[in-house]
Amino acid sequence: MKLKTPNNKTLLCISLASFPGNTGSNLHNSGYKILGLNYIYLPIKCSNHNNALNIIKNLEFKGCSLSMPLKQKLLNSLDKLDTISKKTGSVNTILKKQNKLYGFNTDYYALQRLLKEKKLNLKNSIILILGNGGVARTSYEVVKDVGFKTVYLSSRNLKKYKDWELKKQHKLIEWKKRNLTNSNILINATPIGMKGATTEKIPVSARIVKKFHKIIDFTVNEKKNNLEKKATKLKIDYTSGYKLSFYQGLKQFNIYTKKKINEKKLMKIIKL
Repeated sequence: MKLKTPNNKTLLCISLASFPGNTGSNLHNSGYKILGLNYIYLPIKCSNHNNALNIIKNLEFKGCSLSMPLKQKLLNSLDKLDTISKKTGSVNTILKKQNKLYGFNTDYYALQRLLKEKKLNLKNSIILILGNGGVARTSYEVVKDVGFKTVYLSSRNLKKYKDWELKKQHKLIEWKKRNLTNSNILINATPIGMKGATTEKIPVSARIVKKFHKIIDFTVNEKKNNLEKKATKLKIDYTSGYKLSFYQGLKQFNIYTKKKINEKKLMKIIKL
């Protein structure tokens, strides 16, 4: 008789977030079902550092996904970090193996893949990255590694960039002056536009949205936020956090299971 899952052999994967959604759960559990893997993925509400640390140290799990602010807060609590996590100072994926915690940053791979798909001109692309947290720093390391010549960074607290290794030609811009750059590509790595209180807000002035050729927005929101609505109306190439979440989730899936999955089949199931 075939055992039904979950059972005492089921491997557990989790996510820890202040406001957990079902995006990751849908992706991973659908992937397990497609490949017939005895895994289950559960989102857990957790924003407190000490609670999160207690969970990752004591809960028996295979993999764990982290959301802000845990991506940076738990970095030094892990046993080993991959090269990207060390460089970005941010970890969003934990693999637990023989009671050791291994950290990875799959956000990096997601944005790297997306930029490659966009086939952007390195010389003519002028990028504005908004934010100073783990996702923003990861975004900067990606565009720096890809080789973009002109990059502006802006947030409400420029002191947050003090530990970043900035190229000489890449500039910090005061938040109140973020609308004055000649940027044609926007990467929003702030929570502005995320589900909740900031849904109706946009990270730049509404009057300058039209100058961007491409907008990459890390926020995840079931209902289109105002930035997406305006970009769609202006026929701007807009990428939401859902696609980035999908790409980073695929990398996580491979880290947790050592398996690859048919992307088109998975996208059809989760209706991306």
